[in-house]
Amino acid sequence: MGGSIGQADLAQLIAPDGKGAAVESVLRVLEHLGAVRCAGAEVRLEKAWREGDLEEVRWKFATGLLRAATAEDTNVRFSRFYAWLLCRPEVTHRPGDTKDVVADFNNELSLASDDGFNAEKVGPFEAWVETFGLGWIPAGFPVQPVPTDLLARDVPRAFKRKSMDAHAFVRELATRWPFLDGGAIFRMIPGHARFDTRLTPGLSAALRELHDAGVVTLETGHDVASDVKLADQQHSIMSFHKVVLRP
Repeated sequence: MGGSIGQADLAQLIAPDGKGAAVESVLRVLEHLGAVRCAGAEVRLEKAWREGDLEEVRWKFATGLLRAATAEDTNVRFSRFYAWLLCRPEVTHRPGDTKDVVADFNNELSLASDDGFNAEKVGPFEAWVETFGLGWIPAGFPVQPVPTDLLARDVPRAFKRKSMDAHAFVRELATRWPFLDGGAIFRMIPGHARFDTRLTPGLSAALRELHDAGVVTLETGHDVASDVKLADQQHSIMSFHKVVLRP
């Protein structure tokens, strides 16, 4: 399998309505997958995939979307809204207050209607959360942002060392997933420009669930003051200084 197509022709196939951001998003993901290479005005097909590669392709496609960095990309808007939900206290997550939640988000980030979030995006956003394992959806909005499934898939694949310092582990998560604590998109949220040693309730819950499921071990140090702190939830582990990947 091989060949090439002009970028203008491909753009017409991807986005006949002329939305350049959609074209850029698709091309970026395809390049991330190693499927195409952009050479001037042409897009060249780089490789063919075997059936056995499809799961890996799906994962790479997902990670390419979740790491979107272009402001106009819908995935960035979803990531920014997700990061904001992650920062909110759990007590404010009330079903049925969709309009209020969306309005609070736009107001807090001073976003105009064309750059913010609206009720029409709620359905696609919920599908985005479910597809990528970023949380669960109660009987009503908003989403409960607990990225257990995403991390259960990512951590064993991405972290080759058997153990890591807790702070280094959280920083690496923030680099890989910019909408999580300390990440580039997370830091866009007012009041969260700097990394806090106490994690959000959503990330805290996800790490505790990974610990309970045997994916990782969260080890508490002798000097608790220097540990990464977890949110106050009913669990035996309240902080950790090391993460150990279980075989």
